[in-house]
Amino acid sequence: MDKKIKQNIILILLLINLTATGGLAVYLFAGSESQDAETAVFHDMETKQKYTLYIGTNDKDTYNQLISTAKARKIVDRICTKHVEGYTSSEAKGGWVDETGALTQENTLVYSFYDVKDSQIKAIMDEVLSKLNQNSILLEIAENRSVYYYGEKE
Repeated sequence: MDKKIKQNIILILLLINLTATGGLAVYLFAGSESQDAETAVFHDMETKQKYTLYIGTNDKDTYNQLISTAKARKIVDRICTKHVEGYTSSEAKGGWVDETGALTQENTLVYSFYDVKDSQIKAIMDEVLSKLNQNSILLEIAENRSVYYYGEKE
């Protein structure tokens, strides 16, 4: 079998494996030098917990958004930086059927964290619940393989 075909098969199997285990990798394949660097990156990966918070922006009493998404984000950013060293955030739309059977939709803030403790996440959630007048925050905890990549070392 042609060497390039073998390399492509290995690439496809690696991507399928990473996708199935919840990992994500950008794999640039340019030959054996690139393959050696990639192997080193994957070798250094650690299994860590990733915490993701889904924070609604509708007020729990009125089911309406009383604070703008931008202002809510600034509030949550300040709370996060008080308790952890870093995070990733984005905005999403969420929806659910409430206890009366009505569809409720809202803007949702999504925050992800690595290298933090349960107690830090709990402190963030407690403060956010109060400041944004929320009933609950969805917390997702997943085991992920990750590594900080700093580029190829020469």
